[in-house]
This record gives sequence, structure tokens and C-alpha cells, in this order.
Amino acid sequence: MKDMFEQMQGQFSSLADALTDLNLHENDLSTDSLSKISDSLGDTYILLNEGFCENIKICEKCIQNRDQLRTLLEMVDNSQENGSLDDKTYDHLVEFKQSVPSLLTKMQKVYEESVVSKIE
Repeated sequence: MKDMFEQMQGQFSSLADALTDLNLHENDLSTDSLSKISDSLGDTYILLNEGFCENIKICEKCIQNRDQLRTLLEMVDNSQENGSLDDKTYDHLVEFKQSVPSLLTKMQKVYEESVVSKIE
């Protein structure tokens, strides 16, 4: 469980860094940039799902975050096909980037609770 938590934490941090490094104010990102975002979102989604499999105690908010991540991945993939980032996808990327710190805090809390419950 600890390894999975650390992997997810690292992946979310990497995704946030990738989004920060991009100039999201320019809605016409390169295909390469959109591809990198898509790959990072996909990797994060897969790790999050694997983490759910390891941790039976899953809160509703975590499920919503996972679903938001999947929706965002689909939106970025559509933008990649269209060759540009539409306003709705841009808004979702900015919102997601801003939510990553609270997601990491929540993940830490869930992990710590699972460790305590195993000890008891």
C-alpha cells in the first residue's frame, strides 16, 4: 500500500508540474504538448484505479476525482484530435491543476487512516 501511495503521489505531482510548465493561457497548444498531458493523465488514472483496488475504503470524493480525471483525459484526447485546446477543456485543466494539492492532502489522509486501521 505504501508503494502505491508513493507512486500515486509522485504521479499527481508530476502531472501538476507538467500542467504548470505549460502555458495554459495559450489555448493552441502543440500536438506534442497535448500528447504529453494525455499520457500523464492516463498514467495518473491507471495508478489511481490500482490504488482503489488496494484500498477498500474509498470515499465518494475520491471516486468523483477519478471520474473527473477520466473526463479530463477524454477531453484532452478530443483536443489532440482537433489540434487545439477548446475553452471548456482549458477551464477543466486549470481547475484540475488547482485541485492537485488538496487531492494529495486527501490521499495522504486516506493512506494514514489505512495504516492506523491495519495496526488496530
